Order: sequence, then C-alpha cells, then structure tokens
Amino acid sequence: MYLALLEISVLLFAAEGSRGLVRALGIPAVVGELLVGMAIGPYALGPFINSLLGIPLVSINDYVELFAQFSVILMIFSSGLGEGLRGLERAGIWGFLGAIFGALLPFLGVTAALWHGLGSSVSLVMGAASAATSLAVASYVADEVGFSGPPRDFLLTAGAIDDVVSLIILSVALAISSGTGSPSSVVYTVAYYVLAWVIITADSIIILPRAANRLGERYARPFALLSLFSLVVIMVALGFSPLIAAYVAGLSLSTSRMSEAFKEMAVGLSSLFGPLFFVIAGAETDLVVGTLQALVLALLVSVLAMALKFAGTLPFAYAETKDKNGSVAASLGMIPRGEMGLAIASSSLAILTTSEYAAIVLMVVMTTIVGAISFSSFAKGTKRPSGKRGDRGPLSLKPLLRRGRAVLR
Repeated sequence: MYLALLEISVLLFAAEGSRGLVRALGIPAVVGELLVGMAIGPYALGPFINSLLGIPLVSINDYVELFAQFSVILMIFSSGLGEGLRGLERAGIWGFLGAIFGALLPFLGVTAALWHGLGSSVSLVMGAASAATSLAVASYVADEVGFSGPPRDFLLTAGAIDDVVSLIILSVALAISSGTGSPSSVVYTVAYYVLAWVIITADSIIILPRAANRLGERYARPFALLSLFSLVVIMVALGFSPLIAAYVAGLSLSTSRMSEAFKEMAVGLSSLFGPLFFVIAGAETDLVVGTLQALVLALLVSVLAMALKFAGTLPFAYAETKDKNGSVAASLGMIPRGEMGLAIASSSLAILTTSEYAAIVLMVVMTTIVGAISFSSFAKGTKRPSGKRGDRGPLSLKPLLRRGRAVLR
C-alpha cells in the first residue's frame, strides 16, 4: 500500500513536469500527461525503472487505479459545480441535439465502414467506442485555457449528455451482437436509460441542495462527498458511467447556499489529483500489441470518428451560440474519446481480438491528443461574447429550470 502511495506521488510529480514542458510549446497539459504516462508506464520504461530501483515502483495496481478514478470523478464533479443549472439552461435544446447527433453520426459511419470487413459484432462495438466524448478531457482543457461563455456551456452540457447517448448506443450494440437486439428490446433499453437519467437528475436537483442547506456549513464538505459517491454507487449499479453521476451531483449541489464551500473543496482536490487520471491512462496504453493492421484500422476509425463527431456537433453549437469561432472550438472539444472510449472497449473484450482492442486504444489516444490540441488552439482565440447570457428564444430551457429553482425555494 505504501509503495502505491509512492508510485502515485511519482506519477503526480511526472505529470507536473510534463505540464511545464508542453506549456512552453503551447500544447494542452493533458497531452503531456498522456505522453509521460506512456513513457514511464509498465509497457515502456516502467520495467527498466523497477529493475534499476530494485522495487516494483511502476505497477499501476488496484490502489493506483482507485486514485485515478477518484481524481477523474472529482474533476467532473468540480465542472458540474462550476457550471451549475445555469450552464444547462444556457445550452438549451441545441445542447441535447448536439450530443445526440454528435454520437449517432460517428457510430453509424464507423459501423457502416467496417461492417463488411470485420462483421457486425466488431463493427458495432467499434462504432460505439467512436461515439463517446471524453467529458474529462473537455472540462480539463476548457479550464486550462479559460474557455468560457455560451460555447463552454454547450460543450460541457453536450459532453455530459453524450455519455448517456453513448451508453445507450453501447447497450443496443451489445444486444444486437448477442442476438437479442429485437426492436422491443432496443426500445426498452433506450427508454430505461433516458428515464433513469431524467428521474435521478430531477430528484437530485430537488433533494440534495435542500439537505445541504438544512445541515449547514459544519457538514458542508463531508456531505458533498457523501452525496457525490452515493450517486456514483447508485448510478453505476444502474449501468451508468460514474462520470455521469459526478456531473449530476455537481449540478445538483450548485444550487445550495453551501455551493462556494463545495467548489473550494472540489477545486482544491481536483487541482492536486486531476492529472493523475491522464498519466495513468497513458501508462495503461500498450502500444506493443499495436500491429500494422491495428494501426491502419485505428487511423481509419480515428479519421471517421473525428470528422463525423465534428460534423454532428457543429450545426447545433452554432445554432445555440451564434459564435463562429466559439462553436468550432466547442465542436473540437467533443472530439477526444478519452476514458469513455476505453471503458467501452474494456466492456467488449469478449467480442474483440487483441488487434481490434489495440486499434480502439490507439483511436482513443489519437483522438484525445488531436482533439485536445485543436480544441486548445481554437479556444484560446475565442472571446467571451458581450451582453446578457440567458434566454436564447423558444428553444431555451430557462423557463423550465427557473420553475425548478422556484420549487427549491
């Protein structure tokens, strides 16, 4: 256990060092963290470091994995707190449509392109992996470059909903692959995840801030963690990603009188542990198994995944923000697959060969690096539009959420 704590400290130190190097080149910190993780991980220099020191320092064991999950959950929780219900309100219906079409287009395009060559099961899984967006990468880079205003609201809202859409797509794809994907089962799966997400989110928004306000400042920080990880356990048990639960918890607690205390705690913890997730994700990338066939497949899927994600998101981003540069930046921020793509690949190991799994891992790495760099470059050139940020016409969610806040009061 103590060796794992030392390993975590070494990884955090290496992450900080990589941030300084890539910052000088104008590259997002997440790219440096992924690359340094690959360099010192167990599939690269890790065994040499272990033999040199005479201890298994680089091992990526269960303790380290636990801290990695803790760090990414805190990061998304912090984003939810920062955005609050006003961010969801400002993204409006266009944010929902951007998430839906931004996931469906890559899924359908990649699945169709691979159907005849790899068969239905593998093509469906690869399509599902290409549908996901990394909310962790999007929020991390957005904070780093100071990306703000309606384009940021659109990006984070669409990114959070995109995870739900991708989860539905994966469930349907796995059902079809196993031969149980009848029309009725597909409808049931879609209805289950949509209704469960809506009910849990609505209940959390009503219950959690009220409970926090009643408990008062003394219990504010422990209650925030209790709420966060209670939601994580409940939603994971129902089949959701823990990141969706973290975002819902942040949105819910953002309306409490204790929200500033919650933000202070979450920002402090995530600023310390946040980089850990990306370093470990890089360390777990085994590029040795990447054969030439896997590399070619990864390049094909990556190009389709990036182009179709951008095409599926951009029209809705522009319709919401009316900001050309901001909508392009927000759409580029949806490109990284990150942790969601890896999670989908890991859940489908029974269907994929080693080479096909390696292709998905390579696709995740490529889209994350290319997406993070392009998003960072465009986001730095955007300016927060002047004027009131609020209702954007008939497609805004503002009236609905205003009524929800009135219920809380």
